[in-house]
Amino acid sequence: ADFQYFEVKLSTMVKSMKKFYLLKRLISEGDLYVYEYKCPEIYDEEYNSGVSISLTDDIIELFCTDNIEQTPDYLAGIFSFPIISRRFKELLIYENIACLEYHPVRLSCQKNKEINNSYSFLNILRNIPCFDRNNSEFESGFFRQDVVRKVKKLSIVEDRIIDRDLVRIAEIPSVILISARLLDIIVSAKITGITYQRIEDFRVPF
Repeated sequence: ADFQYFEVKLSTMVKSMKKFYLLKRLISEGDLYVYEYKCPEIYDEEYNSGVSISLTDDIIELFCTDNIEQTPDYLAGIFSFPIISRRFKELLIYENIACLEYHPVRLSCQKNKEINNSYSFLNILRNIPCFDRNNSEFESGFFRQDVVRKVKKLSIVEDRIIDRDLVRIAEIPSVILISARLLDIIVSAKITGITYQRIEDFRVPF
């Protein structure tokens, strides 16, 4: 009886463990691609810091390629922050994913002057300092030792990520982590423009 109890408890623990992956953009032939954007400089700065955006009267403007065949749920382009479709946004809201805020963007096609207001800028709040300096291979900044450069091997401290399914690493804020739970939901919902990568396969070339 004790052994059976141990098996049930172990199975429950394994199911509750939260494995994370790197959320990446998947660009397919014919996908919409943003080659230029305009937004207040403070947006980029505050996004990287993981704080709530100080909204201005200026809406984010995105300028996309011509001859659009497909409009993915997760847009690719030269911008640093995530741009997601209404369908993707509604899924995240329905699943009650914590620490997210959404801001409107205006997507313009230069060739036919078509305007699309259905996408949103996804701001992921409260970056988590979960970079594992002991088990990662990386270089420090030239002038600041706390700055992470050229990651040859990435490792994170998952215990520091509590009650989060979508989070950014404070030491490398361009990196978005997604839980296996949320990734499974997104794949099941057939959200497009998304792929993932194992953490141990990640590299930062600069």
